[in-house]
Amino acid sequence: NFDNTTAENAWFVPLSTNSAGTLWNQPFTKWDSSSTYRIEAKVNDQSGNYQLTYSTKTFTIDYGSPESKIILPANSSAISQLTSISGTAYDASGLTNVRVAIQQLSDKKYWVDATDKFSQTTTNYILVTQDNGYFNWKYTILTGAYLTNGTSYWITSISSDTSNPQLVEVPSSARASYFIYDTTAPVSAVLSVADNGNYNSVTISSGSCSDVKPTPLPPDAAYSNTISSVQISIQNLSLNTTYWNGANWIESSAW
Repeated sequence: NFDNTTAENAWFVPLSTNSAGTLWNQPFTKWDSSSTYRIEAKVNDQSGNYQLTYSTKTFTIDYGSPESKIILPANSSAISQLTSISGTAYDASGLTNVRVAIQQLSDKKYWVDATDKFSQTTTNYILVTQDNGYFNWKYTILTGAYLTNGTSYWITSISSDTSNPQLVEVPSSARASYFIYDTTAPVSAVLSVADNGNYNSVTISSGSCSDVKPTPLPPDAAYSNTISSVQISIQNLSLNTTYWNGANWIESSAW
């Protein structure tokens, strides 16, 4: 057990030690994953001479695979802009690399680079840029300029650690990202009054709003189909184009 706090009392003789002074070995299995250890070795001969400088090796035991996750674009989101893809990754022994695969779901093709774009028909993982030892990472080559309005995308990530033998992450949908690229603006209309109409009483203003399916192609386009908010502006054209702010008429625009 690891219960001896005095270093000089913790020395023991390996099982395979022999008088010839050849190689030795010591079976040991009580390692804990994600823990760092140091092994020291010293020797003395039959004449009573002791080794003065110890042989020391420090290492980390890592049984767990690394893990990475897509943070942006957020999973199940609809976006109208994209400047980069970012996420996190971690492993107890450290990371060798983190890679992402970006699939355009309209044609099932994978992103390659700014030249070949979405042209790969099989899964294609590309390296991301390191930031703070890969705990945070970013991929900036793919931007909104390469995305198609009305198309959905799927991003997965994998990472590899520095252990020996190397452990490679198994992609997980729980850490992936599905998003829709939608740059078509929604529409709204005032329904409760007619344009240029005359009324002796208007008690409420009402209207309609909807998200718009992108046109032209792709067919069966993906879009958010959700309205985040609706705002109205009421102007009094008889009072020098003033606006209602919820309590008073003011001279600056108000929604």
